[in-house]
Amino acid sequence: MADQLVHGILHVTIYEADGLVDADRATGTLPSRFQKVWQGLEDKIHLGQGNSRLYAAVDLGPTRVGRTRIIEREPVHPVWNESFRIYAAHEVSDVVITVRDDKAIGATTIGRAKLPVTELLSRRAIDDWYDLFTDTGEAVKGGEGKVRFCIRFYAAVDDPQWSRGIRDPRYDGVPYTFFPQRRGCRVTLYQDAHMPDGFLEKISLADGRIKQPTHCWEDAYRMIM
Repeated sequence: MADQLVHGILHVTIYEADGLVDADRATGTLPSRFQKVWQGLEDKIHLGQGNSRLYAAVDLGPTRVGRTRIIEREPVHPVWNESFRIYAAHEVSDVVITVRDDKAIGATTIGRAKLPVTELLSRRAIDDWYDLFTDTGEAVKGGEGKVRFCIRFYAAVDDPQWSRGIRDPRYDGVPYTFFPQRRGCRVTLYQDAHMPDGFLEKISLADGRIKQPTHCWEDAYRMIM
């Protein structure tokens, strides 16, 4: 399927997965209760791979744009119930939900569920169970692995404020971001990343002072140190 531009906001909720089998574990096909006992024993004696540490991630092409917390000791049926608000501007053919087992060295991919972009661009909410497959497109070991998630796409062009600048004086900055908009900040203008002293002619300022040359790399160094 050809790539299509996904430009807007993705509202994603990853609920749970079920029927998981970790092909990288010798106990991966055992019933859940036996896996928990065996993995707990491995964890206590520090042999084998220890307890399962499952998480789910949202991928747009090669870019990971969201990830759940890790659920331990639930090798077959982890429940996350986590929601994400993802700003996207990616050309992709599918939205991929990946279930992985985090380990001391690296992580094992349990399986991936793919949602075609054509369904996403319909703007409707999609809430369902999806089968998990390997990277080669085969059903995961055991054939019953699946993940449930809800996803809805809100296109940037559908936002009445999109690409219209700041039209409301009550604007408080970019929504859903960590840092609020600040007032009274100082802005330093740089001619280049670095300039030696004497590179510019003397420039007189309005208050009679002479403009001092700016040194971007030196300022950055002082801020870091």
